[in-house]
Amino acid sequence: MVRVDWRYLALPLAVWVVLCAIGTWGVLWVQERGEQELRERFGARAQITARTVAELTNGDGPANPIGGYLRHAISIANAEVYLLDADDRLIASGDDLPAWALPLASRDPVLAEALTRGDAGHYGAEDHRRYFVAEPVPQTGWRLIASVPADGLYGPVSDANVAVQSTAAGVAALGLLAVFTAARAARNRAALRASEAEFRGLFDNSMLGMVVTRPDGEIERVNHAFGTLLGYPPDTLPAGGWPEVLHPEDTASLAALAARALAGEIPGFTATVRLRHTSGRTVPVEVTSTIIRDELGEPLHYSTQLLDVSERARRQEEQRAYREELAARARDLQSANAELQAANQRVADMVAMLTHDVRQPIATITGYCELLTEMWDDTDDRAKRRDVDRIAATAASMSGYVEEILTLTQVDADTLFAHPAPLRVTDAIAEALTHLPVQQRAGITVTADERLRVFADPRQLHQMLVNLIGNGLKYGEPPILVRALATGGGVEIEVSDSGEGVPEDFVPHLFDRFARASSGVAPTKKGTGLGLYIVAQLAVANSGNVTYRPHQPSGASFVLRLPGVDAAVGAVPA
Repeated sequence: MVRVDWRYLALPLAVWVVLCAIGTWGVLWVQERGEQELRERFGARAQITARTVAELTNGDGPANPIGGYLRHAISIANAEVYLLDADDRLIASGDDLPAWALPLASRDPVLAEALTRGDAGHYGAEDHRRYFVAEPVPQTGWRLIASVPADGLYGPVSDANVAVQSTAAGVAALGLLAVFTAARAARNRAALRASEAEFRGLFDNSMLGMVVTRPDGEIERVNHAFGTLLGYPPDTLPAGGWPEVLHPEDTASLAALAARALAGEIPGFTATVRLRHTSGRTVPVEVTSTIIRDELGEPLHYSTQLLDVSERARRQEEQRAYREELAARARDLQSANAELQAANQRVADMVAMLTHDVRQPIATITGYCELLTEMWDDTDDRAKRRDVDRIAATAASMSGYVEEILTLTQVDADTLFAHPAPLRVTDAIAEALTHLPVQQRAGITVTADERLRVFADPRQLHQMLVNLIGNGLKYGEPPILVRALATGGGVEIEVSDSGEGVPEDFVPHLFDRFARASSGVAPTKKGTGLGLYIVAQLAVANSGNVTYRPHQPSGASFVLRLPGVDAAVGAVPA
């Protein structure tokens, strides 16, 4: 038997007693702190649930999925969750009750009475003691009430403290450090279990698609909503990982964002990408990803939420199509307005021409006719013939105006068509000259091969030649040269005069509608400004064109180019 010297044991025993007392006090303190921590976490979970309810309902009233969500919102056995309106009537609960709004007192009178004392606390008998939290639902007048058994809420702490007390009794000699270490470990384990349970409930029951991805890009875990979104069975990971579900065109942009987050440049990112459904269709989603790191800052995984934005994309596409349609209609309306303005301008120009250029010849003819009628018996035959020639010349001029108006009307109505036929060039020039007074023909020289033939509308070719020759006589000076020669695949008919030519600044507008030069000889001559415009339109109708070039040493030359006729194919009788 070993003798014990109490003198040396007094201090260690006192220390041991003190350590036991401190250990006992530490256990009680840890229990209180653990219960407080769980109460805070329970309150935080209630806040999250309230915000989720607000997001699910958008403040419009509880929807059918609310009951199902509340059933899984608090992952503690025998937990009860109620949703009360502004009058404290029960409008939804975790067990899908009630079917209609009713006072909470009719469902749980003890809880209703406890709510009158505060927004959190314990209630009920000691052996059925419960803890409740009341949280307002954002943007609504409702309150969310969450209630759990005290045993279920504090169970992790109680279990941990039993283990701590047993360990402390067996290893009391290890001292205060061991007691506190065990208590702290117990508290951490309880907090970890609560945190894991909370995360598991949030992850699995979330109505958004959830994905946990390792830093190397491998998918570790998905929830049920992910499978519903992309057509995968519940809890089934895509065999090919992200490359299997992500649209190839969005891979580079999403990888760049993930790399920035991994490098610590950004804590996370939100992007709209396209994911591939198992059926082959494309699903537009909004991806919100956050990188989770450990205590040392090393990346653990990406936590990613997927929100289906198909409806939003459809509406955006409808809006885009609607805007494009409005823009197209606006362009059509603008074009129609421009055409209407152009048509109004053409009518105004034609009225002006009729007023100034057609009314005057009619007045001249009327005047000569009245003069001849009144003085017929007193006028000799020479004077009569002179007046009749003037009437004929004026009538021919007016006939030319009428022809121009008819052609202009066909151009505006887009009904100017040619009926080409093989024609001998010399015959066409000769016919055009017959419409000129004899004295004007004397100053015109024609140079053309009798074998030259063109493929053109006879009436329209006649009108073009009369206009070109008449233009040279009106604005130029003799001699007038009409020359025709064959070119590659066609015929050129050139009408040249020896006048002062066309002012250089007016050359770009020679073939414009109602265009008349403001300098030179043009302002001293009467005209409509339509002659060369009509020649250009008729030339195009006959698959040809007309151009201008200065005549040497002076004057103007207009070259009319028309398709030629091969003598062996389209011979014209002599």
